[in-house]
Amino acid sequence: MPIDVNISRMESKLRTAINAAESHSTARCKIAELAAYSARLGKFDDARRELSGLRQVCRNVDEIELSVRINFAEGLLDYFENGGVCGADKMQRAHAIALAAGTGSLAALCAAWMAQFAYAKLDVNGMAAYVAEAIRFSLKSDNAALARACLVVAQALHLAGRFDFAQDWYRLSKHHATEDQDDATISAHMHNMSWLHMLSLRQVVLSGANNSEAISPALSTAESSARYDALWKDASWSELRPVLRAQIFSLQGDVIKAGSLYREMLLDVGIAKRLQPSLLADKAWCHACVGDYDLSDECARSAVESIDESVHMDDLAATHSRLASTYRILGKVDLADNHTSIAANRWQEFRVLQAQIVNIFSKLPKASDSNT
Repeated sequence: MPIDVNISRMESKLRTAINAAESHSTARCKIAELAAYSARLGKFDDARRELSGLRQVCRNVDEIELSVRINFAEGLLDYFENGGVCGADKMQRAHAIALAAGTGSLAALCAAWMAQFAYAKLDVNGMAAYVAEAIRFSLKSDNAALARACLVVAQALHLAGRFDFAQDWYRLSKHHATEDQDDATISAHMHNMSWLHMLSLRQVVLSGANNSEAISPALSTAESSARYDALWKDASWSELRPVLRAQIFSLQGDVIKAGSLYREMLLDVGIAKRLQPSLLADKAWCHACVGDYDLSDECARSAVESIDESVHMDDLAATHSRLASTYRILGKVDLADNHTSIAANRWQEFRVLQAQIVNIFSKLPKASDSNT
């Protein structure tokens, strides 16, 4: 394998383990682990190349761990290639095989990622069930499973507006990721925290209670995340970094910087479709604020047309809030009033979901009481 001075610690560790493996079986499992990690870093071609040979081997040998790890890697490849919006068939298969074989550590790892998939769909009950399973099956040394499970809990509580509750789970996730030399999870920890700071700020600003003091930490964490990702060449969902900054600038009222970023990247096909309505509505508002009324109206109509069932309710609420403000600037009072009413309903629905998250996750073992 060629030497890359900028490879992450986990990649280096796995490559060393592959070269030092005492059996073909062990080497194949480590290659599957490397494929899964490559998928998480956005190195999709590398992941597919690593998996292609393993699939052929798997047809000729009956190795349960290898089967689990191949399906697990393919599940992560689907997830990251599709921006977190995909089916969970491969991961469910990996999870089922691990459970049937009684391999607790692998089952815990699969359950932790199933919890992540449930988080991506805002399936609160699914999140809680898979996190509880991951924690129950994990040993203290199962850092990969525990890092992801704790991160899911942190994300959920942060999304619910309870960063005070989320902090212990973030700390535990980072601890286990550091123990595992898992730079991808540390990067995800930083990026997801940045994104969720922005979402919390967005809810405060767009639901009517502006709090500009929250903007600085949101922007600084976004910048820190980008620097860490650059260090380890993490290309996963790299298109979301300027999206994050654009939204923070917009919430800060800096429509010039936000608009500039939106012009550069909004039409990038790599941006998940479920994010398009809120981004287009925000872009429409930026155009309206600087007097580009025709472009504003065009973006607003595109935002409405892009709404589908994949859009999360907080993104829907933000979309309608920005559309209300945009149409008010454009002098379209009836449309503004309609979107104001819809936004109020969506924000209320989201507050109900937030309360549900806090209620359900408060029933999980406290961080200090679990095996973490």
